[in-house]
Amino acid sequence: MNSQIEHVPSKKLPFHLETEKNGKLKCISDSPGDTASLLSHLKSLMGTSNDELTLEIIAAASGGISSNTDTKHLLTVAAEVLAECQPQDLHEARLQLQAHNLFYQGMYYLDQAKKADRMPWSEFYMKSALKLIRLHTETVEAINRYKRKGE
Repeated sequence: MNSQIEHVPSKKLPFHLETEKNGKLKCISDSPGDTASLLSHLKSLMGTSNDELTLEIIAAASGGISSNTDTKHLLTVAAEVLAECQPQDLHEARLQLQAHNLFYQGMYYLDQAKKADRMPWSEFYMKSALKLIRLHTETVEAINRYKRKGE
């Protein structure tokens, strides 16, 4: 993955997310506006009313990806996944973020397999990528079952 990715303002979100020096997550407006309404928007995407839970889940989702990509970008992408998927509740939001992470990490490992200079590393990355992509597919199926209420 490209380590030079920069934040591109989202078409769906009026904010981006950053991690402060103390480790707390912070909403930053891309245009003038108050942070409370930004957090409110994020909570509505998550289907919850809890500020801390919302920010913790987004932080965990972005922290679950190993790459050289900017944390600010990963946090914002996690929020954009929710904006795009429009989960109905917190459980669906978690599943959507899990599916995103599995896909992203699987693609990262495929890229690493292609770049590996030794066969054992290439095989390791390829097997890991296949497992992650398989789990991604299972998670997407779980999301579909959850949306259909098990039908």
